[in-house]
Amino acid sequence: MSTYLKIFLSIIFFTLSTVAQAAKENKYDKLISRCSDWPSGRIIAAGDKYLAAGDSEKALVMYIMVCNRTGSPLTAEEVRTRVAAHLKAGNVYYDSGNYSKAQMFYVEGLKAGEADAAKPHVAVLYKNMGNVHCMFQDYEKGIYLYKAGIKEGEAANDNETLYKIYQNLIGAYIYINDPATARQYYDKAGKTPHKVTKITKFMDGYTHALLVKAEGRLGRAVEEFKRLAAYADTAGIDPRYECSAYKEAYEIYEKMGNISSALEYADRCKTLAESSGLTHMFVNTYKQLSDIYARRGDTGKALRLKSLYVDIKDSVFNIREFDMAKNQQFMYEIEKVERDIALLNQDKERRAQVIKRQRLIIVCTMTVIIIVSLLLLYVYRQKRQLAESYRSLYQLNRQLADNDRTAKAMQKRQTDEITTLRARLEHDSADGESLKADVRPEDTPRADAESRYKGSSLNDGQREKLAEAITEVMDNSEEFCRPDFSLDMLAGLVSSNSNYVSQTINAVYNKNFSNYINEYRIRLACTRLSDPKYCGSYTIRSIGESVGFGAYGTFINVFKRVTGMTPSLYQKMALEEQAGASKTVHDS
Repeated sequence: MSTYLKIFLSIIFFTLSTVAQAAKENKYDKLISRCSDWPSGRIIAAGDKYLAAGDSEKALVMYIMVCNRTGSPLTAEEVRTRVAAHLKAGNVYYDSGNYSKAQMFYVEGLKAGEADAAKPHVAVLYKNMGNVHCMFQDYEKGIYLYKAGIKEGEAANDNETLYKIYQNLIGAYIYINDPATARQYYDKAGKTPHKVTKITKFMDGYTHALLVKAEGRLGRAVEEFKRLAAYADTAGIDPRYECSAYKEAYEIYEKMGNISSALEYADRCKTLAESSGLTHMFVNTYKQLSDIYARRGDTGKALRLKSLYVDIKDSVFNIREFDMAKNQQFMYEIEKVERDIALLNQDKERRAQVIKRQRLIIVCTMTVIIIVSLLLLYVYRQKRQLAESYRSLYQLNRQLADNDRTAKAMQKRQTDEITTLRARLEHDSADGESLKADVRPEDTPRADAESRYKGSSLNDGQREKLAEAITEVMDNSEEFCRPDFSLDMLAGLVSSNSNYVSQTINAVYNKNFSNYINEYRIRLACTRLSDPKYCGSYTIRSIGESVGFGAYGTFINVFKRVTGMTPSLYQKMALEEQAGASKTVHDS
């Protein structure tokens, strides 16, 4: 049975069974019925009590009831209550690890809040949305949302939220390597009045230690992080704070070359994270431990930890998804509750019009069936055309990668032949020294390129030779696969300076340095994605990291911009091509 036929039958079955299932009692029906006529404020208060008692399921039901109430709010208080319901529901989802669902409620709450002149809870919503982006390491967007939250927080004189946003901005700017701006927000946080708690005391010390570390004072920074870890343990606050302090401590010790201390604190972080269910937040600890054990010669532990790191890193946030899978029934019930709440808040007379509703459903069902059938046919045809387009695009990119490998091989053979010929000429010459004397200075490696070209522009000959040197490095090494590969590093490899290298790349290849390097990386990634050795042993994320992309999202975006398709689609087509070739060989 085809996929489209299954979808078609499923739609028919779902539509026809809706009426029959309407009478089936949901486990929250009694709760919803009892509370459906309550004022929104009373429902929110009931949800808060359930949440304080640890019953997040019922709390979420209460909040969603208010979120889904229909009709325009009549008072400013009703608007504030509606926005608060979205905020609280989003927080429940956030704490359970369902960040995408949390973001949906935050956005809906923001829409409702900004539509009102008072803009209730808008600063907090911007802060929480920024937190979600930072969880996915999208710090630039997170900073943008935090700054929007600052604007709203200042307008509302909400110092508590402003203080929290400033603290978050300190970390965000440090993660994008801008400690100077981070220091400015640290000063702002210190001047902002706020309620002092154990967590704020920890965060004040933590952000200060981050700044000290970013400014290069490693010895002082590591002592501050150790003190913070001890404080977090003694104060009994959330284990993630203690783990964060351990993480910073072992990274500093490793940078200082104190491997024993680095191993000790990395192991503390790993042990506490595992026992507290925070493994997903500290996945890099496995990589750090693997590197440390590898340097100490303990290959077994290094390989085991590296494998754990790759597994967790590759399945980003799968730990949270696993936790949510254990509550799959709860999530299913919540989805039904959302539909039930929407239905309960519609016209209350519908229960007395069951027959009319059934007739309407039958008419709608037939209409939906016809529309869906036409849409499926259209989608099927579009999908076939799209698949053909992608296959053509894949073949073009594959051909480009193959041509690139062929050109490199040909260039290597020509270089070897020239080297052999020169050696033979020098051997056969009666006066080898005279042959060497005929070599012009500009034909030799330019070890003093910077001094020769200082204060002058490159002429065509110099630019051509520098372009050849750049191509030689890029074609015959994989230095560009280093995540920290820079224009200065390339200039060093070709014995020139960054200014001339940049000029040459722009003039000869009509590209900037970033695009030039990324295209090499993507071509190599294409080769590895279609190589059975890599396909069988490495994930797409790992291949992206192997060619120099530290951020998975950046790899996806650059790959799509260069090739016109995603890495997963490219790999899928490569595997299909290999499977087809194997089948042809087998059949023959």
